[in-house]
Amino acid sequence: MTRTSVRRAANARSKCSDGIRPGSVSGQRRLPPLPPLPPLPWPPPLPLPLPPPLPTPLAPPLPAPPLPLPLPLPPPLPWPPLPLPPAP
Repeated sequence: MTRTSVRRAANARSKCSDGIRPGSVSGQRRLPPLPPLPPLPWPPPLPLPLPPPLPTPLAPPLPAPPLPLPLPLPPPLPWPPLPLPPAP
Protein backbone atom coordinates (compact mmCIF):
# COMPACT_ATOMS: atom_id res chain seq x y z
CA MET A 1 0.00 0.00 0.00
CA THR A 2 1.20 3.48 -0.71
CA ARG A 3 1.27 6.24 1.88
CA THR A 4 -1.73 7.88 0.27
CA SER A 5 -3.86 4.74 0.39
CA VAL A 6 -2.86 4.12 4.05
CA ARG A 7 -3.83 7.68 4.92
CA ARG A 8 -7.15 7.33 3.08
CA ALA A 9 -7.95 4.06 4.87
CA ALA A 10 -7.15 5.57 8.28
CA ASN A 11 -9.21 8.64 7.44
CA ALA A 12 -12.17 6.46 6.42
CA ARG A 13 -11.92 4.48 9.66
CA SER A 14 -11.99 7.63 11.74
CA LYS A 15 -15.07 8.89 9.90
CA CYS A 16 -16.94 5.65 10.59
CA SER A 17 -16.12 5.64 14.30
CA ASP A 18 -19.18 7.69 15.27
CA GLY A 19 -21.59 5.32 13.50
CA ILE A 20 -22.33 7.64 10.61
CA ARG A 21 -21.61 5.96 7.35
CA PRO A 22 -19.74 8.28 5.00
CA GLY A 23 -21.46 8.77 1.72
CA SER A 24 -24.86 7.76 3.04
CA VAL A 25 -27.73 9.85 1.81
CA SER A 26 -29.49 10.45 5.10
CA GLY A 27 -26.44 10.64 7.36
CA GLN A 28 -28.43 9.11 10.23
CA ARG A 29 -26.98 6.69 12.69
CA ARG A 30 -27.57 3.06 11.94
CA LEU A 31 -30.38 1.64 14.02
CA PRO A 32 -29.82 -1.60 15.87
CA PRO A 33 -31.52 -4.60 14.30
CA LEU A 34 -35.13 -5.10 15.28
CA PRO A 35 -35.82 -7.85 17.79
CA PRO A 36 -37.30 -11.01 16.27
CA LEU A 37 -41.07 -11.16 16.08
CA PRO A 38 -42.80 -13.38 18.62
CA PRO A 39 -43.83 -16.73 17.18
CA LEU A 40 -47.32 -16.87 15.74
CA PRO A 41 -49.83 -18.81 17.83
CA TRP A 42 -50.53 -22.33 16.66
CA PRO A 43 -53.86 -22.86 14.92
CA PRO A 44 -56.52 -24.44 17.12
CA PRO A 45 -56.29 -28.22 17.27
CA LEU A 46 -58.36 -30.06 14.75
CA PRO A 47 -61.58 -31.58 16.08
CA LEU A 48 -61.77 -35.30 16.62
CA PRO A 49 -62.70 -37.24 13.50
CA LEU A 50 -66.39 -37.39 12.81
CA PRO A 51 -68.17 -40.69 13.38
CA PRO A 52 -68.98 -42.63 10.24
CA PRO A 53 -72.18 -41.44 8.58
CA LEU A 54 -75.35 -43.34 9.27
CA PRO A 55 -76.30 -45.81 6.57
CA THR A 56 -78.81 -44.38 4.15
CA PRO A 57 -81.22 -46.56 2.22
CA LEU A 58 -79.78 -47.08 -1.22
CA ALA A 59 -81.61 -48.06 -4.35
CA PRO A 60 -80.92 -51.63 -5.45
CA PRO A 61 -78.07 -51.83 -7.93
CA LEU A 62 -79.09 -51.54 -11.53
CA PRO A 63 -78.90 -54.75 -13.53
CA ALA A 64 -76.01 -55.02 -15.91
CA PRO A 65 -76.90 -54.19 -19.52
CA PRO A 66 -77.30 -57.24 -21.73
CA LEU A 67 -74.26 -58.22 -23.71
CA PRO A 68 -74.55 -57.41 -27.41
CA LEU A 69 -75.09 -60.41 -29.63
CA PRO A 70 -72.14 -61.14 -31.87
CA LEU A 71 -72.70 -60.31 -35.51
CA PRO A 72 -72.95 -63.33 -37.79
CA LEU A 73 -69.80 -64.02 -39.75
CA PRO A 74 -70.03 -63.50 -43.53
CA PRO A 75 -69.79 -66.64 -45.64
CA PRO A 76 -66.21 -67.63 -46.35
CA LEU A 77 -64.74 -66.56 -49.67
CA PRO A 78 -64.10 -69.35 -52.17
CA TRP A 79 -60.51 -70.46 -52.43
CA PRO A 80 -58.91 -70.52 -54.88
CA PRO A 81 -60.74 -67.54 -56.32
CA LEU A 82 -63.15 -68.20 -59.14
CA PRO A 83 -61.91 -67.24 -62.63
CA LEU A 84 -63.23 -63.96 -63.96
CA PRO A 85 -65.85 -64.22 -66.70
CA PRO A 86 -64.56 -63.44 -70.20
CA ALA A 87 -64.78 -59.82 -71.25
CA PRO A 88 -67.46 -59.08 -73.87
